[in-house]
Amino acid sequence: MSADQDDCMSRIEPLFKVLHDALHDGMGFYLGKYSKKVLAQHRDRTAANCVYDHAFHNLREQLDGEPGCHFLNRRGLEVLNYFDLALVRLKKVNGAGRAQNLRTKQQRDYDDQKSIPGLPDAAVRLIVGYQPDAAFSFVERVIVSRPLGKTIRWTAQIVVADDASKWFDITPDRLAGTEAVDFDSVRRRS
Repeated sequence: MSADQDDCMSRIEPLFKVLHDALHDGMGFYLGKYSKKVLAQHRDRTAANCVYDHAFHNLREQLDGEPGCHFLNRRGLEVLNYFDLALVRLKKVNGAGRAQNLRTKQQRDYDDQKSIPGLPDAAVRLIVGYQPDAAFSFVERVIVSRPLGKTIRWTAQIVVADDASKWFDITPDRLAGTEAVDFDSVRRRS
């Protein structure tokens, strides 16, 4: 566990339950409302986009108009701005908290924790994602990750039980000295 992880997770702690539920409900809606025939026709990307759309709709429905919650869309990058402390982006992720997506300049800037016009500079950029099981039949874990370029600095799992929310550090062990190393030479030069 790191001081950065503690700081970032404390910034979004009031959102744990709604983030957890929005992602689980998004998957549940997708699997429960689409016919088996339609589900069979969806490619992985389509399934992930459907779950994302339903989860983001649920999140917006729960938080739109709540104090400190602002939904921002900057050229297709949709995030929840929470009190200018944290920007939250929903994604499908793997067990390491890494999202698979087209790496546009804007996406790279978000992952690099760089300034993006229209987004608060002081807010940490986080990914809150769902890790589906291999058959894409349920959400195994809800994971918060802090990207740094192509590296994930740390990952945490949000757990909700009996309306109590908590998080656990699930950052994979790394070789000593490689914790925050960014191996992308193009990014280091810019």
